[in-house]
Amino acid sequence: MKHLYKLKFLLPVLMLFAISAKAQLPACSTYVFTTSSETFTYLSGGTSASSILCDDCIQTNIPMNFTFPFCGNNYNTISVGSNGYISLSNSANVWLGVSTSAITSTQPVLFGMWGDEWGSAGAASYLTTGSAPNRVFTFEWRNWRPYANTANPEYSMQMRLYETSGRIQFLYKREGTTTRTSTYGIGIAWSAADYQSLQTNTATPAISNTSLFTYSGYPPNNQVYQWDPPTPCTKASALTMGNYNSQAASFSWTGVPGSLDYQYAVDTRADLSPNLTTTITNTTVTSGTAIGLTPNTRYYIHVRTRCSLTSISQWDTLSFVTLPQCSRPDTLIVGYVDSNSVNFQWSPVITALSYDYIFSSTKIVPTKAMATNISSPVVAKASLTEGTWYYVYYRSLCTNADSSGWMLDSIYTPVPCRAPQLSMNMLVSNNAIVTWSPVNTAYQYEYFVGTSATEPTLGTPHKFTSLQLPYLVPKSTYDLFVRCNCSDNGIKTNSKWALLEFATPPPTAINSIYMNAVNLSVYPNPAHDVLYIELSGKYSSKASIYITDVAGRVIQTVDVSADKFSVDVSRLAKGVYFLKFMDGEHTKTTRFNKL
Repeated sequence: MKHLYKLKFLLPVLMLFAISAKAQLPACSTYVFTTSSETFTYLSGGTSASSILCDDCIQTNIPMNFTFPFCGNNYNTISVGSNGYISLSNSANVWLGVSTSAITSTQPVLFGMWGDEWGSAGAASYLTTGSAPNRVFTFEWRNWRPYANTANPEYSMQMRLYETSGRIQFLYKREGTTTRTSTYGIGIAWSAADYQSLQTNTATPAISNTSLFTYSGYPPNNQVYQWDPPTPCTKASALTMGNYNSQAASFSWTGVPGSLDYQYAVDTRADLSPNLTTTITNTTVTSGTAIGLTPNTRYYIHVRTRCSLTSISQWDTLSFVTLPQCSRPDTLIVGYVDSNSVNFQWSPVITALSYDYIFSSTKIVPTKAMATNISSPVVAKASLTEGTWYYVYYRSLCTNADSSGWMLDSIYTPVPCRAPQLSMNMLVSNNAIVTWSPVNTAYQYEYFVGTSATEPTLGTPHKFTSLQLPYLVPKSTYDLFVRCNCSDNGIKTNSKWALLEFATPPPTAINSIYMNAVNLSVYPNPAHDVLYIELSGKYSSKASIYITDVAGRVIQTVDVSADKFSVDVSRLAKGVYFLKFMDGEHTKTTRFNKL
């Protein structure tokens, strides 16, 4: 029956290696990895390792006949597993595949095809060749296969360990064409925190120091994977925190003479090296920065020295906790706004030392250079332009030059509701017509006619910019009040009252009316584009013709300069209109239709 693992714990030895691993140089993660191709030659004349020609087996105390250096330690004997790995610590523990637990119980470990493998129909042997101090120890798994594949051998593999140089080589040969389905891993490990794992089993795989990878299939035929110890490189020291806040941090370290450059990374990994996906920054200076951090979070700064492209020191690590978030201010509160001034504020932020704000008539991308810094969140602005949208950007500034995100709000300066400018267009003893120009933002008007100059509270609503006042009393004084009802951007206001004082003249004598009667005729009626007007009788030289609609609104005014003249009515809409003659003494009205 298969088991995931069969352990024979050697606790004191494992603890010794776990403690010493953190202090040794060079780190396994800094070994230089290369690939090549070499014709696989079967080992000849070696010593049989028959104890692993079975399922989940281990053979211990295999002598290398020289001292092999790995990660600053020396080894003379090894143990070899049928599952495709060598334990330099001579561990007797048996594992079926690569994992951090498996590494911990066998470390240091070299794994050429660490899976559920067996060689019951194959052969295993080892041999030391060469002369001191350049001997080579070779272990060979010949005609090996995964446990799930029992029919035919599928591969052969050799591991070579080199005296003095510490070089490690894995060599592969395909023995069959079967595509395996079970997975395995390839790499070297000093500990569960310091290792190199091939991300693929291709001719030129990438290396990971932070994740263990497994795969199926086999490396290319005659493939060689090789690791060499790096040239010793001194680790950067005195890693020190500089300024930091909720979103950014700066740090520095003591430089190493003769270094090529340095590498640093910042992440949340509580380990001796950064996450696999963390960006590593190269720099020639002895300081670094990190931005875009999460507030109130523990981060780890990892820094190492590069003495050359292949000589890299261990990581030096320092942790810190970002400050709590610098909170954004609340929504803008507008205390007062008119056509040319405004004051506004926002609620104080407890963690803020001061505030930045930008007041602009256009939308912008705010920067510190554009901002005004204030200690209290209250702002007053004057000399503004009416009818304009203004944009307010504002943010909090907290400890260590920390800042919140920008807030954006807008303020509109309304156009004032101005009083109309009244003009008397016609005045007789019992009738008057008053007009004014349209007022911007006015949607209607109010008027009040009385005999007192006291301003009214309310008036009669009126839609037009002309007003006819009939039924007046001759020889009387009147006060006409008119004001605008305005709406600008949803804000409704009233203008001041405009006042027009006038007095009606006395009535014209009856005899004079009959003796000086004015006749008025128009044609054609109905009219299309031109209306002809003909006057007879005596009338004042200041006479005028007024064309009004049925509501009494003055549409067109024509000064009379002859007894016969024409008026262009082509722009009038179809309907009924009134034509009224007035000269101060006479009034004559007739009706015409516009086709």
